[in-house]
Amino acid sequence: PEPGKPIKGKMEIVVKVSLGPKTQVLDDYTNYNITTVTNNLDALGIHYVTKEVFSDDVANGFVVGTIPAAGESINPDTEVVIYVSKGATTRFVKVGDYTSMTEEVAKRMIEGDGLTVGKISRQESNEYPIGYVIDQSQSAGSTVSSGTTINLTVSSGSAVTIYLPVPAEAQKPFVATVFYNGQSIYTTGQVDPATLTGNREVKLTISRSLADFSSDVATVMVQYSGANYIEYRLNFANGEYSKSQVYPLDPSLLQDAPVSSAPPVESPASSVASTPTVSGQQTASVVA
Repeated sequence: PEPGKPIKGKMEIVVKVSLGPKTQVLDDYTNYNITTVTNNLDALGIHYVTKEVFSDDVANGFVVGTIPAAGESINPDTEVVIYVSKGATTRFVKVGDYTSMTEEVAKRMIEGDGLTVGKISRQESNEYPIGYVIDQSQSAGSTVSSGTTINLTVSSGSAVTIYLPVPAEAQKPFVATVFYNGQSIYTTGQVDPATLTGNREVKLTISRSLADFSSDVATVMVQYSGANYIEYRLNFANGEYSKSQVYPLDPSLLQDAPVSSAPPVESPASSVASTPTVSGQQTASVVA
């Protein structure tokens, strides 16, 4: 009977005991994409909120974990907290000084510092030996995020710049080629003297990396359109040079042969006279 109603004598009373709210076991959503998880929870009618956290193990946008934890029972009133990864924790590292090291050592140091080796460019240097780092894209001692790219400038060796004089009478295009130990190591390509101004010089930059120079001092020969022109003595230690010997150039290398404007010489004309015919034939005689 309902509460408050009188009963007569002995009467059976039925009592309903609550089993509590209907529950279900929460699935394990770790490492699932957050969109997939929320779609599933919406379909099940489960309340939830999301919170972003850093994670070195779970990719950005994927579930790190939940509260309650996976496998626990929840009821319709339970609000599930979903922790979503926003990527690895940003770590900061100090950039080392990689200059004055060989390229290979610098690369190992950069990677060991948690940074990334970037572009390697070459530059001539009279201060740093060939293969040594001259400069870096991030200043030594600066603080950057891990994985930052470090670009390096590496010495291609010292160089000597020669200013090759072009003869004043040169009119024909030419090619200047530098030889060391009989091997061509540098060429200018075709040069038109008409384009040269001022001192009429051609700049030749001879880097130590162009050949296997055995010492700081070397002798090279510059040819002018295939003919020996000037022999130079180079000093890679100080970047200076001097002429050892100058060879005369054939004028045909400098100018085209002049074309004669004189009229052609004609041979004296011959006069031909007729003689009376004999037996119906005509003969000719040369008159001097």
